[in-house]
Amino acid sequence: MTDYVGSIDYYHENALHRYGMNYPDGTQFAEELIFPDEDGKISTDRYISPTWLAAEIERVWKKTWQYVCRADDIPDAGSFLTYTIADQEFLVVRQADGSVKALNNVCLHRGNMLRNGCGVTEDLKCRFHHWAWEIDGSLKDIPDRHCFVGLDDEDLSLGEVPCDTWAGFVFLNPDSTSPVLLRDFLGPIVDQLAPYHFENMLTTTNVTQPLSCNWKTAIEAFLEAYHTMGLHPQLLPSLDDVNTTFEVMGDHSRMITPFGVPSMRYEEVDIRAILDSYTDTGGAIQGRELDPGDTPLHTGLRPSSEELAETMRDADGMTVREWLMDYVRKEAGARGRPLDDMLPNQAIDDWHYFLFPGVVMNINPMSTLLLRMRPHATDPDSCWVDVCTYEWPHPERGPFKSRPNVVKAEGEVNYGKVLVQDFDNLPGVQRGLHSDRLKHMLISKQEVRVTAFNRAVERYVGASHTSGLNKAT
Repeated sequence: MTDYVGSIDYYHENALHRYGMNYPDGTQFAEELIFPDEDGKISTDRYISPTWLAAEIERVWKKTWQYVCRADDIPDAGSFLTYTIADQEFLVVRQADGSVKALNNVCLHRGNMLRNGCGVTEDLKCRFHHWAWEIDGSLKDIPDRHCFVGLDDEDLSLGEVPCDTWAGFVFLNPDSTSPVLLRDFLGPIVDQLAPYHFENMLTTTNVTQPLSCNWKTAIEAFLEAYHTMGLHPQLLPSLDDVNTTFEVMGDHSRMITPFGVPSMRYEEVDIRAILDSYTDTGGAIQGRELDPGDTPLHTGLRPSSEELAETMRDADGMTVREWLMDYVRKEAGARGRPLDDMLPNQAIDDWHYFLFPGVVMNINPMSTLLLRMRPHATDPDSCWVDVCTYEWPHPERGPFKSRPNVVKAEGEVNYGKVLVQDFDNLPGVQRGLHSDRLKHMLISKQEVRVTAFNRAVERYVGASHTSGLNKAT
């Protein structure tokens, strides 16, 4: 089950016509990609070198737009949430006029952090000596100011960094001098993802935990479907990894993997096997296994395979894929989420996006799984991952508040079979990257997004940093 059954060209053509796999303009099958020889190797030093990590933090993470939180995490004036990237601390604060500011989270007296976690506040008063700032970052009060000399209010604002919102997501850029606007940074992603209306979704999972691997190792585990046959064989009866298409968009990228049709690695799969796979494990791609008993929408959208098989008896002439697309679109419409502005296959396929530098998203019209990876400040063998799910609210299930963030230990949370398979594998990958036998990873066209991601990192880090960096330096 590791090789193709028949001609790859025939299978792509058959998939387009028989299964109605509609792909957006710009995406390509792996075999169609132009792939220079130099893109087939990536040196392992960048995953294990403290020098590499330091360069990435200074030139990537301190210079680019990055996702912080959801807008409804800070709903009212004075609502705040802290954000950490490496050794830098920030506060995103809702202002009285409804806007959001990102401020440096440090008291300018003797360096104490002003806030931890999230909450609501009238001002930003340091608990150490009670220096205080307004929620817009301007200086409010210095106790016993007459005992200080040479203080200038203009030099004592907390200082803000660029902050903006898109589709219900709050972003900041640690570089206070950056001229790049968020929408320019995201590029075509803004229009491509507009039909999903993320701003209307609610947070149903919001967990932060460490991972025992480099931040790039974690991201790259989700940038290709090639690993499905190895780590997630239970998905193959209903997920066609081979007919995945790819598109690189500057620093960002996407891939589209069809659901409701078996992988061509199988010679034959019956209808019931497709339905069993789709209902039992396919939902985990959008994080639907995380907490099925307390989600605002999905009860009824993913019935049992027995229920689907019974309903399909009246589906004359329709493939399983066609029937599933039609079923989900009808059910979504009945729950107040018409999908008229989307391609038919967007109802069930996995539209997977990477937002540089650290966000991967498995996107479905009704729910989205978002993983945010951030580097450890000093250890190239560790990183942080945030596991978040967002769902379209059910009109008949009453008010549902987005869940606040919780921090857990590695391995403490059962995220469902698919994510657990991915996370459990990563520490072994990271240990293997230290092997003296392995100088370069070997990359295929199916892993084009891995190469594109590394090339983007290189562009930010610069030639002076990428040259001369040796293993374990």
